Amino acid sequence: MIKPIRIYFLCMQNRCRSQIAEAYAKHFGGPNIIVQSAGLEGEDIHPLTIEVMREEGIDLGNQSAKTIDMKTFMAANVVVKLCEQLKERCPVVPFGIQNYQWDIPDPLPSGDIAEVRKARDAIKRKVLELLSNLNVLQADHGTAAFPASTEEFAELFKLLGDKNRLTIVSLLKERELCVCELVELLQTSQPNISQHLRKLKDAGLLHESRKGQWVYYSLNTKDKPHLEPILAILPSAKEKFHQLTDTNSCS
Repeated sequence: MIKPIRIYFLCMQNRCRSQIAEAYAKHFGGPNIIVQSAGLEGEDIHPLTIEVMREEGIDLGNQSAKTIDMKTFMAANVVVKLCEQLKERCPVVPFGIQNYQWDIPDPLPSGDIAEVRKARDAIKRKVLELLSNLNVLQADHGTAAFPASTEEFAELFKLLGDKNRLTIVSLLKERELCVCELVELLQTSQPNISQHLRKLKDAGLLHESRKGQWVYYSLNTKDKPHLEPILAILPSAKEKFHQLTDTNSCS
């Protein structure tokens, strides 16, 4: 019988990043791993953490935040620290335990669900990579464990071969946006933006959320591991956001 690999995910409060990492590792790791998470300080799991993981089909409603348990820490085969602050404050990882430092910024101070989704997706990529390297990634735990087919890549490249659609994806990689904001950022018409959004939505690349009478769009990378490497190398569009004016906001 193969002895399970014990993974311990750590961050400051165990209310967001380490909870997400634990959930994904359990989801994709199967019976060959034992996964736990904790924080230096115990705080309740943030509602935005629960919401963004519910979008992934993972329910964290019954989870509770935990502080670091030294017995669990010393028994781990792998310790993953998800924030910079733990470098100085975390107990020293003993020799023989694999030690990873991911340094994913805490998205919660922003109060923006798009930032929490961005952190969630970054953690998902890291967890899948970790499980693959540990040889415990379960192929029957969802399509994220499988590479995309040639046909899927061809359709994706065809879709993103349009400069405007690629720019929209680059902008949505940074944060969620409404149609009127995209109109201003791309300096084009609303019907043109709506047409591009429809094609991206039909391909399953967009997530919609309604705020009052306005619809906001964000990237949907669920079960699309072939999209994630493209997003990782796509140039940042942050500099474009200075074009936005307060009068053109949908809020």
